[in-house]
Amino acid sequence: MPPDNALARAFGDGWSEGEWLLHDMGDMLRDLQLTIVNVSPFVKQRYSDNDIRSRIPTPSERAKTMRRPARHEIKTRMRERDELMAALTGR
Repeated sequence: MPPDNALARAFGDGWSEGEWLLHDMGDMLRDLQLTIVNVSPFVKQRYSDNDIRSRIPTPSERAKTMRRPARHEIKTRMRERDELMAALTGR
C-alpha cells in the first residue's frame, strides 16, 4: 500500500515486520519472566502484570490514545505553513 493510505491515516504509522516480531518477542519474554518468577519456590510474593515492564502498544492502540489537534492548532499550523511557503516562493 502507498505510504499515505487510509489505513495509515486511521491507525497511525504502521510497523515493519521486524518491529512486529520484536513486539511479539517482548510479549513472550515478558510472559516467560512472569511465569518463571511465579513458579519459583524461593519467591515469597507473587508477581502480577503490573510488576513486570509494560507492554509496547501496537500502532492501532497508539492511534486510539493519540490526541487530535484542536482547531486553533490546525489554523496555527496552516498559517505557519503559508508564511513559510510565502518566504520560500517570494510571494
